[in-house]
Amino acid sequence: MIPVGIYEADVTGTVTYLNKNWCDFAGIPPGGPLGLGWLNAIHPDDRQAVLSEWSESVNHSRQFQAEYRLISAAGRITWLLDQAEPRLNSADTIDGYIGTVTDISNLKETARQIPKLAHIFDSLDLGIAIGELPSERLESANLALAGMHGYEVDELIGRSIFQLYAPEDIELAQQAGQIATEQGTHVFEARRLRKNGSVFPALIRISVVKDEAGESLYRSAIVQDITAQKETESMIVESERKFRALFDKAPIAHFAADKNGRLINANQKAGQLLGTTPDKLIGRTVLSLYADAPDGKPKAEQLVKRWKQGEQIENEELIMEHCDGHQIWISLTATPVLSDEKEIIVTQASAIDITARKQAEIEKLKLIEKLELKNAEMERFTYTVSHDLKSPLITINGFLGMLERDLEDKDPEKIREDVNYIKTAADNMYLQLQQLLDLSEAVNKIVQYEAVPLRALIQAALDKVRGQITESGAIVNIQPRLPVIYCEVDRMIEVFQNLIDNAIKFRRGSEVPHIDIKARKIGPNVLCTVTDDGIGIDDRYQDKIFDLFERVDQRISGTGIGLALVMGIIEKHQGSISVESEGADMGTTFRLSIPANNNHEAAVSELQ
Repeated sequence: MIPVGIYEADVTGTVTYLNKNWCDFAGIPPGGPLGLGWLNAIHPDDRQAVLSEWSESVNHSRQFQAEYRLISAAGRITWLLDQAEPRLNSADTIDGYIGTVTDISNLKETARQIPKLAHIFDSLDLGIAIGELPSERLESANLALAGMHGYEVDELIGRSIFQLYAPEDIELAQQAGQIATEQGTHVFEARRLRKNGSVFPALIRISVVKDEAGESLYRSAIVQDITAQKETESMIVESERKFRALFDKAPIAHFAADKNGRLINANQKAGQLLGTTPDKLIGRTVLSLYADAPDGKPKAEQLVKRWKQGEQIENEELIMEHCDGHQIWISLTATPVLSDEKEIIVTQASAIDITARKQAEIEKLKLIEKLELKNAEMERFTYTVSHDLKSPLITINGFLGMLERDLEDKDPEKIREDVNYIKTAADNMYLQLQQLLDLSEAVNKIVQYEAVPLRALIQAALDKVRGQITESGAIVNIQPRLPVIYCEVDRMIEVFQNLIDNAIKFRRGSEVPHIDIKARKIGPNVLCTVTDDGIGIDDRYQDKIFDLFERVDQRISGTGIGLALVMGIIEKHQGSISVESEGADMGTTFRLSIPANNNHEAAVSELQ
């Protein structure tokens, strides 16, 4: 229960009663200071404002309310919410006030932390815009979006979202918005318009958030400037054009095969293509030139059947095999030469090496896939953070309203209950913000790695959860001889602290939890397992527990960020983590793979 200070004072501000909680806030013995001495405990910067508000309240016969800092005798500063109701005498005139003071330091700290979340939003490289519906005007935008369009953020707010598209692409953007409204999300490319009138190509992912009734609430967009990508694509196209022009003017690989599919001729270019000489190709079957791959021999067999039936083959892409074993992509054109009786005399074939182009296409597909994954990750992060941080704010807002009514009803019990709920919500939001900052720092901060005995890290983690171990009676068994790992010490301690804390938190009822920690070196990595005998994890949730704000059991306290932080730290160390559980009450095992040494330094000793 949140402590509430209670006092009585006359209209001059002279205090006639202070309860113990008020004295505790001020760090003074119970019972004092009475009179006007209480003003000395108020921060000097707040004192005059408090006196002015007191005078105004008395002069207008109204409730007194103020927020100010109280300095204890030891110098500790506490933010207080001071609310007092007028006390009437028998003549119905005010002869004093009865008031309460409540510690709101955590609320003040939460308000201070909110700009940090805005900093995370503005530090993203991708442009993010949130538009109102149905007005389709920008409600929010980050610095990246403003920067890529040449605006300040404030200049964008209130603008139509279509003002940021090139005029010729506005209709395309409107159609994309309609598709997103119907399907929930849509990805498309369009030209965006800068403040100076220039345009740039962008990949845009639009998402529409709806309420439970299916009505659209707002539209978000993640915008990626793909100028560099488009320039790369243009370079690839230009390179291919020059490549083809070169082959049009120069000799190309040329083969001739008889009706049975054996080579009877080949030019120098054909020999160079396959890393041999033309004479060594003569007599080989056409199929022997192709690789054992889906686009190699199997496809070549189908093409041979077609040209034996007199069909011309044009620009078919296949994989040949170089004499040193590596694969070569070629574009094949084959023309059967027929006799008067329509029988094949010879088949003339030409092959153009298109390996470079195919590799570029593969790299392009990988780039697109990576970009889509990044966009999806950013969308999930944006939605999850905005959704989960709204919950405590809604709670705070709701109970502030209830608090106001309960103050009017002068119901101390309900007031204390309201303030307790507000403090709990504020604490939860503060913890979420702090862990989000920890997660961002774990993933983005450049840290110093060093060789550290794994036992020392685990022992440090145990020290941090000693209270939970003592309370639960947990038994932690650690393998006697543990390897050395290469890591950033503080972050790796956080990993084991979170895993051990989870093992205790998700124990079976009142049973004493048992935790086993083992590790062994496998190649360049150390495989470590943390096993408990707790409530286990249903296989339906095992793929989700590392997601941000994911909580498998809502009955157990937590923010749902801990395991996301663990995964972020492990991946930052170029490691991996997975979870195994056979189901309810069958315990859980986390498997961690962590580098045993720095690849650029000599391997450290295996055991400590």
